[in-house]
Amino acid sequence: MDDSKHEVQQGLSSLSDTDARELALVGKKSVLRRNFSPIAILGLSCSLMITWEGLFSVFIFGLLNGGPAGLIYSYLICWAGWACVAATMGELVSIYVPERWQGTLMVWALLLLCLAFNTFMSKGLPKVETAILWLHIILFIVVLIVITVMSPMKSGNEEVWTTFLNGGGYESKGLSFMVGWITPIFAFSGADGAVHMVEEIRNSSRVVPWALMSKYIPPQSLVALERLIVDQTTVSILINGVTGLAMLIAILYCIGDIDKALTTPTGYPFIEILTQGVGSIGGGTALSALIVVMFCCATLGIVATSSRQLWAFARDNAVPNAKMISYVHPTMKVPVVAICITVMITCLLSLINIGSATVFNAIVSLTVAGFFGSYLLPFSFFLYTRIRHPGRLVPGPWTLGEWGPIVNAIAIVWSIVVFFFSFWPSSVPVTAMNMNWSCVLWSAVMIFAVVFWFVHGKKVYKGPVIETDATEAGMMRVG
Repeated sequence: MDDSKHEVQQGLSSLSDTDARELALVGKKSVLRRNFSPIAILGLSCSLMITWEGLFSVFIFGLLNGGPAGLIYSYLICWAGWACVAATMGELVSIYVPERWQGTLMVWALLLLCLAFNTFMSKGLPKVETAILWLHIILFIVVLIVITVMSPMKSGNEEVWTTFLNGGGYESKGLSFMVGWITPIFAFSGADGAVHMVEEIRNSSRVVPWALMSKYIPPQSLVALERLIVDQTTVSILINGVTGLAMLIAILYCIGDIDKALTTPTGYPFIEILTQGVGSIGGGTALSALIVVMFCCATLGIVATSSRQLWAFARDNAVPNAKMISYVHPTMKVPVVAICITVMITCLLSLINIGSATVFNAIVSLTVAGFFGSYLLPFSFFLYTRIRHPGRLVPGPWTLGEWGPIVNAIAIVWSIVVFFFSFWPSSVPVTAMNMNWSCVLWSAVMIFAVVFWFVHGKKVYKGPVIETDATEAGMMRVG
């Protein structure tokens, strides 16, 4: 081998060339700055999920339909289901009563801050996400200690582990239990956030699956974390799963008066629970504010990942004005137009809350159905190809091995069940106020997508745009 070939091989062995090779395999050039380290992308991924914080915001649904015991057992089931979804996704990635207008203005202010961090201050975003990761863990410890130590009353083991409720008025507690799944399901949502940042992560084909699974996998130390990136042999649980379960159990033991929590005038039982837990309105307000802070931090990552997803579609000419949306700033190395459009659309959606909170909540309710509806197709085709045409799949750096088909099948079944129950209302009889409008919105989105495809999409979209030839570049993946 001559010196020039030796130099080429040495260059391709670096992380940056590995990332370029992975993109070249799907015909893409690397254009975004890769400044996310493993810890930074873990911080972004965890801040998107914020499981223990997310439990508070939707606590009422699981408490109403399922009760304390229902919440715990549904959480454990959802944890396992989400782990299969994340594992399958990781493998795929490796392969491929104030006035409402005041609240809207606060949303705009937060979005402008997110816009700044995702554009002008984009170099500092990884450090911010790392700081959010530590804040996520520290605030968990603070809130957990405060409510367990200061709560004046504690529930008994029987109340927590064997009490099932059917506050939604369904025919059976079993059906009510299934409807109440929305609480833990929503708490784990955002698990795929790291996927959308794949082109800005160093050594992404290993780090992204690790970031996805680290929310379910327990690294015993930093050494174990590093080992996980290399051999992917540890499969268990940490961070969002553990913190969420610990917080859920603590809340249920310190919940106090359940009826008072369910009928709180704020509409958010967690505020009443925290107030009862610390014995003062001021203390409850302070703890509630900390949780709101974490939701604001999550918005930063949501804007980042959503804009990258829009940009990825634009790069393949799959959205209107694709050329403009796919623009990447030459110095900042971020898709500024996609980021601005993401922020603008979110601002416009927030205006709906001024006119009708019901309509706004209906749009938000589409979240879970949207997630799992989008998972089903790729998961199903992936499993079909894996079973019927295994020779077509070349394993990436992160693979489930012989467990792959089983985990993939569980992820598909789980997604179907969640997708089905995501359309159910929280209580019966159904009225315009308690109706889960996500089924209507989902149908509307699907109809619009089909019509748009036949009217415009099929004329301009010809499949993924090939920007570079992996074969000519000598970048074929070795299985």
